[in-house]
Amino acid sequence: MAIDFGMPTFGNRFGQRQQEAAPANPPRKPSEFWINVGLPVPGMSDDKFSFLSLPLGIPLDTMNPVELRGSNQEFLEFRAAQNALLDKVQKAAKDLRPGEAVELGLMVQLRRILGEPTAPASNRFLQILGAPSLVVPVGAGG
Repeated sequence: MAIDFGMPTFGNRFGQRQQEAAPANPPRKPSEFWINVGLPVPGMSDDKFSFLSLPLGIPLDTMNPVELRGSNQEFLEFRAAQNALLDKVQKAAKDLRPGEAVELGLMVQLRRILGEPTAPASNRFLQILGAPSLVVPVGAGG
């Protein structure tokens, strides 16, 4: 911990502004609408079925549409469809009464990332670099 003796710093003496602390992120409003992933199980107490969900849900009302950019038409159409799906689910959520839950006709996908890419054992571009010399004498080139 540094001790401040009230002495001007180099920056203060030579006209540099002191760095101000970055403002803290404003507190986020808690989500009201959630997508939960799970399955129906025989009910607890008098319920016919209970919904056994994963410990964490997906907050829906704080999810924003993706920005459409790029020049690949198929990719732009796909992203637009993702935004339309988000809009449709968010609109359905707003129709729910407090405490109400409905099942959605969505599929759950479990996925593992590829991991770190590795270079293939044979690389035709590296074979070109294996030539004895990249230097071509003046006048020898075509």
